[in-house]
Amino acid sequence: MLSDLSEALYLLLIYSQDFGHKTFWHYLHKQRDEIENMLEGVERRAYELLLASQNAIWVLNHRPVTSESNEEDCSGMDEEPLSKPKAIAAGMDNIEDIEDPVDVAIREKRAELWEKIWTRLSRYCAPYESRFDKERLAVIWTYVCRAIYTDPTLMLIAQNYRYVTSMLSDSSMDLLTVEKLWKAIKGVYVHDIRAAVDDVLHPVREKGDYVVVLGMRLHKELTGIPLPFHGWGHMTALFGCYSCVRKVCRTVRLGLFL
Repeated sequence: MLSDLSEALYLLLIYSQDFGHKTFWHYLHKQRDEIENMLEGVERRAYELLLASQNAIWVLNHRPVTSESNEEDCSGMDEEPLSKPKAIAAGMDNIEDIEDPVDVAIREKRAELWEKIWTRLSRYCAPYESRFDKERLAVIWTYVCRAIYTDPTLMLIAQNYRYVTSMLSDSSMDLLTVEKLWKAIKGVYVHDIRAAVDDVLHPVREKGDYVVVLGMRLHKELTGIPLPFHGWGHMTALFGCYSCVRKVCRTVRLGLFL
């Protein structure tokens, strides 16, 4: 009888402790969600104030056009880096020198994402001998800026850098930011690429709204001026789907190619 009672009390105690643990766990999750929502709100407000300082509130209403099929990437670019970062094995002589496996995994993942970013951007480059080499680089950097400027997190982080290359060379950037940057870059669709080419070919205009990101002017509207023939080359270099390119690039000034 006493043993049965003791067992019942023991089970009740275990249950009450487990119940308290679950309650505390759910409370922590709730607190975490509330803090994350608060931080997102603060970040959003900072983003709005940043845009307002440049008279670029129009960016808030800009919705980047995406591919009609989210499952298929028609840009013609794969996600494989040219070379995968090699893992460096830690020495086993001193147990204190062994790195935390989690830290190693995070570092390797971050290095892999950087390799993917630079591999993709390098594939966009024109041959070094081309007279449009520097102009192509300007298009690539503007393309990156257009991947950044509609994302509050990336846009705020970009304020810590002067140039695109400075941001893309920051090896201390945390994994979540690098991952967000990679997704933004590979998610740019043909409409923003067309706008990037227009931004480079016509950076200064008599009228029209624009926002400055990492030293690059991103204009709200296209000029409507037909692309020169090499502009078509910029388009197809950055986006390999000719059907998509034809949607936003229907006129070309062949005379400027001669």
